[in-house]
Amino acid sequence: MKLQRNEIWVITLNWNNSIDTIDCVNSLQNQTFKNFSILIVDNGSTDNSPAILKNKFPDIPIIENKKNFGFAKGFNIGINYADSNNAKLFLILNNDTVLDPLFFEKILKGYEDYPDAGVFAPIIYFQKYPEKIWSHGGYINPILLEKRTTTNFSIDSSGSNERTFFTGCCLLVKKETFETVGKFDEKFFLYYEDMDFSLRVYQKKIKMLLLPEAKIWHKVSKSSGGENNPIEKYYMALNSAKYFKKHMRPIQATVIIIYRLGSAILWTFRLLFRFQFTSLFSYWKGLIHGWVLE
Repeated sequence: MKLQRNEIWVITLNWNNSIDTIDCVNSLQNQTFKNFSILIVDNGSTDNSPAILKNKFPDIPIIENKKNFGFAKGFNIGINYADSNNAKLFLILNNDTVLDPLFFEKILKGYEDYPDAGVFAPIIYFQKYPEKIWSHGGYINPILLEKRTTTNFSIDSSGSNERTFFTGCCLLVKKETFETVGKFDEKFFLYYEDMDFSLRVYQKKIKMLLLPEAKIWHKVSKSSGGENNPIEKYYMALNSAKYFKKHMRPIQATVIIIYRLGSAILWTFRLLFRFQFTSLFSYWKGLIHGWVLE
């Protein structure tokens, strides 16, 4: 089915990072397929990002949130805007990514070839190591409710590959999918919103396909300041608790709680051995807030 320009919307979220957003939008404007609209949602930046982006991209609409609403609500605001402008397909895209010029051609071919699927994703590579895969999806364990992501999963490079989990870094989502499972859960400020969304898609038996010929490159953890920093560890811990409390059934509770306790002990030793004491404090603060105080 051929879609019109206003029926395909790319939504990217900016927070104090106009440089990466400019790189991302430039890669969108360099696509061989150009029949789509772009929306930038600024999440309460304090570094003059909106003015910089408006000057650089005067024809691209920019929503200016008055504060940082986080990933889920920030993107939901963009999804609602695109939906009100007749969107049928939504590309949820991290601003610290750069797309291959053929990205849209390849991912839309998958959309046309597999009409029974509701979510599509590309292979995501590290920008720093352009041939190294950062993510190509994974699988959610229906008992532990945890994702398994590894670059060792087999890939059919010429076709599609079914998954039950995709990172929120880059997702092509049909309108019908959002109508069936809902948008991102705004209780997840940062992290686990993609796990929650993927699980809801999986539970509704909506097919999620990896399309290996579609490629992007990711700068990784720019919004939270990098891997294992205190902000990342706090929200990872907090939202993991929210996620498991939301989805686990009574019959699963004992197994999941034991599993999560083991994970917490493992992370404690990892951070201790790396002398990351501030991150360790933030991690346990998040766990206590999520499991006990929420």
